[in-house]
Amino acid sequence: MNVQITFGNLAIEARFSFDVIQLLAVALHGALMAKGQQGIFAGVDAAGNRVADNDTISDDFKELDRGRWFSLVNEDGAMERWRLRGWLMVVAADYPQAQAMGPYMEGCQAKCLCRGCNYEREQASVHSFFEPNAKWKLREQLRLRLLIAGWRRKRDGAAMQREGINKLIYALCPEYFPFINEVRCRDGLST
Repeated sequence: MNVQITFGNLAIEARFSFDVIQLLAVALHGALMAKGQQGIFAGVDAAGNRVADNDTISDDFKELDRGRWFSLVNEDGAMERWRLRGWLMVVAADYPQAQAMGPYMEGCQAKCLCRGCNYEREQASVHSFFEPNAKWKLREQLRLRLLIAGWRRKRDGAAMQREGINKLIYALCPEYFPFINEVRCRDGLST
């Protein structure tokens, strides 16, 4: 797995050119299997305990949220101080990897396998959340975070299964990546 970064405020034609994209990290499959997504991205284990000895990708993004100061020489030859701020805006990943970075079940065999809604494979009508009194509902960020906070205090495996959740600490937890919105993730995770 590799983690790359680009700048969202560049013109779309420049944003993904090889001159702009930078490699942040490379994780070998063995490390990913041993540490999990939350270990690679946030430096914590499945219980939220710090396992990283050095700064992680999450630590860098938390610092970027506060702003990193640096000095540059301007065109007049004088030193200027600048503050660079940045946020994780979009994670582009295939379906299993996007599921793995969030709190969701990764496999296609999950009872509730959608990141964006509470779709259950036994229900017949796809997109039934558009119908009045439908069983399916789009996920809501506040509700999901409240459920996860409650399950962190008292785990309820059956309720987690019904919601399609299998991780209470995950790679892109809002504690580790500011402004992540776990439910606006139809095609990836975004803010």
